[in-house]
Amino acid sequence: MSDQLGEPLTPQEIEAFLERYAAGDPVAEIAADFDVSIGTIVSYASARKVRRPKNTARRSRHHTLTEEQLAELRVAYPDPNRPVAEIARSFGVTVGALVRIALAEGLRRPK
Repeated sequence: MSDQLGEPLTPQEIEAFLERYAAGDPVAEIAADFDVSIGTIVSYASARKVRRPKNTARRSRHHTLTEEQLAELRVAYPDPNRPVAEIARSFGVTVGALVRIALAEGLRRPK
């Protein structure tokens, strides 16, 4: 099977993202890291009967960053040349989590 967005996935890539899926990592983050769609991750997991831990969604909403990461975020987030998705990946959080953290810190993106 191959992902519709790019190159065919290797068996090692599939196993790696399924391990992360089973560990409860955010699906959007896994998909971004492997350059595949969320649907691809979910399809493989469903076909192989890989289950996620209970309460994964609840845990994924409570991301926190270290003080050092917050300092980096204060520089990166207002930069209009840095895509939010790239910043989120660099911190290992979803875009939604990053936006919530930035808003809680009083950070805004330029219009």
